[in-house]
Amino acid sequence: MNTLSFMEKQEALYHHLGKGRLPFASAELSGGERHPNVRGRIEFYATPAGTLILAEAQGLPGVSGTGRRSAVYEFYVKGQSESAHTYRCPQLPTLYEKEGRAWGSVVTAKLSVSDLHEKRLVLYQKEDVGEAWTDSAVETAVGTVSFAAPIVRRRTSVRSSAEVS
Repeated sequence: MNTLSFMEKQEALYHHLGKGRLPFASAELSGGERHPNVRGRIEFYATPAGTLILAEAQGLPGVSGTGRRSAVYEFYVKGQSESAHTYRCPQLPTLYEKEGRAWGSVVTAKLSVSDLHEKRLVLYQKEDVGEAWTDSAVETAVGTVSFAAPIVRRRTSVRSSAEVS
């Protein structure tokens, strides 16, 4: 009997939720100077259950020599300018690396389009400092969010055909 693990069941469920749907937004991730081989993608899908977020990355720096089995990565959101504030976005999935690859997913009702508009997603590796975890100061990968359709910020009034003629 072939029994699926909890993670395999969760992955299958999330793929089922996104089946036949196109993402309304996505970001291609690429590594920075310290991690040029990192590549990945994060996609955002509208579903009846909320926003389905799927993320994957490869070429991640491993944890060899640390005694841990995998590295932990979290997404942060940042504005387009270098001076923009960077903040942790708990609605985005945490990624657990194994052999340089990671996959994560989450469904949330707490993420809006405005949270992503004109933003960059930054992937940071969590650092193990004894009993606690802290964020490393080095970006592992960065991607700019792009939308499948233009965002309408404010709708202007529409004239009736009688007013136009």
